[in-house]
Amino acid sequence: MAGKNDDQRRCATRPPETNQACRGGLPTAVIISDVLLYREGVHDGMRRLGGLEIIDAIGSAGVDDLLERPLPDLVIIDASRPATLSVARMLAHVAPGIRIIGFGIGNHDEALAGVEAGITAFVGQEGSVADIREAALGALRGEAVCSPELTAKLLARLAALAIGAPAIATQPVLTGRESEIARLVGDGLSNKEIAHQLGISPATVKNHVHTILDKLDVTRRSSVGARLHQARPLLRARTAESRIPA
Repeated sequence: MAGKNDDQRRCATRPPETNQACRGGLPTAVIISDVLLYREGVHDGMRRLGGLEIIDAIGSAGVDDLLERPLPDLVIIDASRPATLSVARMLAHVAPGIRIIGFGIGNHDEALAGVEAGITAFVGQEGSVADIREAALGALRGEAVCSPELTAKLLARLAALAIGAPAIATQPVLTGRESEIARLVGDGLSNKEIAHQLGISPATVKNHVHTILDKLDVTRRSSVGARLHQARPLLRARTAESRIPA
């Protein structure tokens, strides 16, 4: 007969959509914001409203640790910060089944960029904690929560892709940790060597490398150095921009 430890191991390896059944309770969520006031406010408000189990509220620097644990059903992410899309893209890449809800969206162009990064539901800057909860519950039902205007933009984007029109130009934007790892990959270090140097696990390095290859639009590690050299002026500009307080 399987024991409690066996059940825990099975839950830890299941995709996010099965986590609720594993835990036998409410759908689980983690809140990510680099602004303490925001994450504490959303955390406390969501707990008061109920319907979801808020298991943690962290900054983007805590995402590495999040990936080492069984993933939640939902990630509720502060989309008002410059590094948000990189975090969302990484989460969508390493856990395709996870639902990502963005709050603090400023305009429809930002929301469109969020869709491309893997965000599935959106709450604008005038939205409330109750709106975030409704968007989260809708995402769990498989609904993409967004405005009619954004829906129109998405349809236009799909039409453009269908007829072969050039996609909107995008530029690689790496997080601080991704930039570190990309530089070391460009220097020829292995995942194990990078993990030892940065004090993180090889599995976390591997996840970051996949995201870096995707963002830089290359298929081989050996191409990272050259691609970084091409993108370096933009990456410096974006890094400086991300340091400007909102």
